Amino acid sequence: MVGAVLSLATVLSFSSTSAIIANSSVNEAHSNAQIQASDMSKIVSNKLADVVHNLQVISASPVISNRDVTNIDAILSAAQDSTRDFTTTYSWVDAAGNPVANSNATILAAAQKTAYNASQQQLFLVPKQTGLVYLSATIVSNVTGKQYLIVAQPSYSRQQVNGNEEEVFNGIVTASVSLTSIGQYVNTQLSSNFQGSVGLLDPTGVILYSANESYVGTNVFGSRFEASLPSAFKQPFYSMINQSLKGTTGFQDFSLNGAGGTFAYQPVSVVINGGNQTYTREAAILFVGLPHVLAADQAAQIALQESVSTATIAGIGGASAVAALVVLRC
Repeated sequence: MVGAVLSLATVLSFSSTSAIIANSSVNEAHSNAQIQASDMSKIVSNKLADVVHNLQVISASPVISNRDVTNIDAILSAAQDSTRDFTTTYSWVDAAGNPVANSNATILAAAQKTAYNASQQQLFLVPKQTGLVYLSATIVSNVTGKQYLIVAQPSYSRQQVNGNEEEVFNGIVTASVSLTSIGQYVNTQLSSNFQGSVGLLDPTGVILYSANESYVGTNVFGSRFEASLPSAFKQPFYSMINQSLKGTTGFQDFSLNGAGGTFAYQPVSVVINGGNQTYTREAAILFVGLPHVLAADQAAQIALQESVSTATIAGIGGASAVAALVVLRC
């Protein structure tokens, strides 16, 4: 009886020690995932801030108010060169919604050939009405048929109108970011030693970046993506997605078929200083997933503890057997 009690106590002691070590590994995954999500979010946010700064400089340029198409081409091309690792094109759409200039001459020619007009689109109406920078969700271009995020900055200038100085709307200056260029940019920022996964969603749930490129451009709430998820995975996954789309930070643990991991999420936002006000625009949500994998030293500790525990149990069991034999013989 004493031997059984001692053996049970040893087993419980080993289980407790193993649990502590394993929990330490999970807590480390929580911390690392959140840190990496925060760091990656800041990297993308900083790149977006560079784009917004370019648009603000261009929109205030005299070439816009003077409708200097020749020189605006050079300015748009210079802006594209400065952020070409992230953006696809820069363009100017005039006050009537017509494309006037674009850093990509081929796209401009195609837009003008199809008589493209942006005057009734949100990317035009919102900045015109608010005077603020507009960040779109994923849209499909009427010209190229590809998916983009659009950053739009309204342009105004003080002009004489009927003898009075008035603020005149000159149109919008935009930067387009293709989903392909977002993916390429995020890839360049990942360390070769990174052992997890990274994902990027727009505020409506469209996948902007994924290691599985076949899902880029699809919506996580769509039937195709939902069908790809294991049944046991769906409820916690969509709970996390819905929470992340509220603009909050956090993490969610997952387990499937004996394996576990942590996803941390962080909004990608850009703080904009415009005129007399400062405001924030959310562009995306970034996710970092890390598996719950024991570090080598932690795994070694568990293995050592298991060996000691096994030897101790065997020793106690052997001693108990000898004691029992002596008692029986007496």
